[in-house]
Amino acid sequence: MNYPIVHRNENADSENDYDITPMILEKKLKFTLKTITDLVRTINLVSINASISASHMEKYGDEGKAFKVIAKEIHDISSKSLNDIDGLGDILGEVQYLSKTINIAGSLRMLSQKIMKLYLILSYDVAVSTENELLKSDYGKTIARFEEVIGIIKECHLNTSTVHQMIEKTEIEWTIFLDLLNKRETLGSINQNDVLLLNLQALVSEYESLAG
Repeated sequence: MNYPIVHRNENADSENDYDITPMILEKKLKFTLKTITDLVRTINLVSINASISASHMEKYGDEGKAFKVIAKEIHDISSKSLNDIDGLGDILGEVQYLSKTINIAGSLRMLSQKIMKLYLILSYDVAVSTENELLKSDYGKTIARFEEVIGIIKECHLNTSTVHQMIEKTEIEWTIFLDLLNKRETLGSINQNDVLLLNLQALVSEYESLAG
């Protein structure tokens, strides 16, 4: 089964600017699931009332007994359906969680590109100004955010051994990238950022493959 996932919008300008269509589909699915659940619960309640009525009708012979059998069958079917719906609800929850993780992992690429862009701006504009101070602050916050996001995806309970290995590799590439930035090796930083972006894209693709 192919579950809806969150895809990156190629024209996005921020780390949270993703295609929301899959999210809308998930909301619709959740609403539909709730509607079906309410309907089955109503049927279940009706079957219980029918069973009670059937026990009073047994004195009317075979027709009363037949009604009781039918009421029991309806109750059994509705009870099983409720259990199946609970299972679907769990699956939907996992899909939503995985979609969120894909979204978060995808934001790492945006953060990496932003860090590189801010570094280049600050490198070529050394004049002290209020704007520069704000850029430096943004630069530091973006680096901190990147590391925070890495920490978040490491805790994802859906991570496979392959994903764990890819995250570890990404952390190594990130450390190299950060070291080059701190040493102000511009060309090396640009090249390493490209390597990091490739690793991050591979990580997102791996998460997407988990969605089916």
